Amino acid sequence: MWNATIDEAARRHGAIIVDAYTPFKGRACELIETDDPNYEGYKVLASAYERAYEAMPVEFVAPFQR
Repeated sequence: MWNATIDEAARRHGAIIVDAYTPFKGRACELIETDDPNYEGYKVLASAYERAYEAMPVEFVAPFQR
C-alpha cells in the first residue's frame, strides 16, 4: 500500500521513482553485506537506475545529453 501511495504521489508531481526493492527481492542475502550492498548488489542498483533513466521521457533527458 505504501509503495503504491508513494508512486502515485510521485507521478502526480512529475517525480520519477527508481524501484530498488524488486531487484533485491529474494536475493538480499547474496547482494547485501551488513548495511550496504556488496559489489554485485551495487551492479544491480546501477542497472535499476540505468533502466529508469532510459525509460524517462525525452523532455527530461534531452537537456542533459551532449
